[in-house]
Amino acid sequence: KLPAYSTGGTVHIVIDNQIGFTTNPDCARSTEYCSDIVKAIRAPVFHVNADDPEAAVLSAILAFSYRQKFNSDVVIHLVGHRRYGHNEGDEPAFTQPLMYRKIKSHARVGDQYIAQLQEQFSATEVSELRRKYRQMLDDGYQRVKNLTVPKATTTAKKQQKMQTAVKSAAITTLAKKITSVPDGFNLHPKIAKLFEQRRNMCQNKIDWGMAELLAFAALSDTGKHLRLSGQDVQRGTFSSRHAVVWDTENGTDYQVFSEFEQVDIINSPLSEFGALGFEFGYSVVDPQTLVLWEAQFGDFSNGAQVIIDQFLSASAAKWDMHSNLVLLLPHGYEGMGPEHSNARPERFLQLCGNNNMQVAVPTTAAQYFHLLRRQALSAQRSPLIVMTPKSMLRHPQVASPLQEFTKGTFAPVIDDDAVNSDTVKRVILCAGKIYYELLAARGEKKDTAIIRFEYLYPFPHKVFTDIISKYTKVAKIIWAQEEPQNMGSWTYIHAKIERAVKMRLHYVGRKISGTTAEGSLQAHRNAQSMIVNTALGIKQR
Repeated sequence: KLPAYSTGGTVHIVIDNQIGFTTNPDCARSTEYCSDIVKAIRAPVFHVNADDPEAAVLSAILAFSYRQKFNSDVVIHLVGHRRYGHNEGDEPAFTQPLMYRKIKSHARVGDQYIAQLQEQFSATEVSELRRKYRQMLDDGYQRVKNLTVPKATTTAKKQQKMQTAVKSAAITTLAKKITSVPDGFNLHPKIAKLFEQRRNMCQNKIDWGMAELLAFAALSDTGKHLRLSGQDVQRGTFSSRHAVVWDTENGTDYQVFSEFEQVDIINSPLSEFGALGFEFGYSVVDPQTLVLWEAQFGDFSNGAQVIIDQFLSASAAKWDMHSNLVLLLPHGYEGMGPEHSNARPERFLQLCGNNNMQVAVPTTAAQYFHLLRRQALSAQRSPLIVMTPKSMLRHPQVASPLQEFTKGTFAPVIDDDAVNSDTVKRVILCAGKIYYELLAARGEKKDTAIIRFEYLYPFPHKVFTDIISKYTKVAKIIWAQEEPQNMGSWTYIHAKIERAVKMRLHYVGRKISGTTAEGSLQAHRNAQSMIVNTALGIKQR
């Protein structure tokens, strides 16, 4: 009954075979009925004997009528059995001998119903009804088998040429709209100052939070519907979004997208599994909407791993069911410990195959802007996993000038424009936040190039080879990452890079570990320093 998750009521049908595989009810639940959990939402339950077809039909009519009348959930609890046991290849009498002794001598539903109808239908008429019904099922099966579903045809090459830039006048107009509140609205002084800064960003540099809001506004302005949900997404976990603000005097809220009917920013319940499952379904059912789900910390996607493994990564292959859902997963090592550092990119990369997903690690506001717009405008429907920043949200070098929004598009690999490729002896390849630490430590040392991978899967082979081929005098190529060696991108990417460069790729990062990060801030700092200095060839003090 949460407003952002209302479907107008759902009819739930629980097909109860009175056991759970081989588990008896007393081992499976503490309530009388398996449907008792719905008492939490006060939904009515119809308990129906599956041996009575007319009662089953009546319950369906009642349930649907209730749903239509009250726009509320309703449950049909259909109590029956599985005649051949748990999986049709098992011997059910091993675990439920008494029940299956009764079932063996129990008349089938169809036979019971025919016996009831003997006075109204002859055996010949019953046989003809069965034949017609079977024929209808067979005809439907053949129609479905012959059904062709149009495939998305947008290739990676076409995506790169996609127009995602927005005219500067439009950005200025949109910026004004999403940084204004109604007259008399008492905005918190810190947010008032932030909104003023955001209005002025178009004259200077646009930061990550503003880039995201502009991407949403620009898409909505052209008729695209967007839905972003997650824990604390209205304010933003790191106080970076402020898509909804509250009056300091009366507590009323104001949505900065109130002039854009097509943008919904939703604080979800504290369930990654439930929320992501809902958003995945939304993205499948409504392909015209760009649906995004943000984890409070990237690590928290662990709680939705079943949805990611069973649906997000495999639905296209298993059911030809396509989704363009976007996952925003805050990722980066800042000394916050094992539960707040790592969005586990290696897990997503392990699930990638046959272009089923995209995994990106954008490092500038403009890159994020173009990436979101590309996902919304592309005909290629595949989920997009984005490793988003935390401390980088306010890093001055992450902010992008206006011209990067009004020109260009998303770049899967970013070259090092600060060096002369003819004199470079060492190339460091990386993804994400570690780039800025390497850049700061390199200083004026220009014999080392730092190249960023902004897009990990599908692997941008041609773009990368075009860039790396310019470095003809390189003696050493390094992959640097914050994550332990058995995590992050290393296990996925090193073979691909070695094939492209025809050289050994050297690893620099944390050692193999059973946990994602250190629990001590000092240990974290020591590890970060080691990674940066080793990658750059700087001797440790």
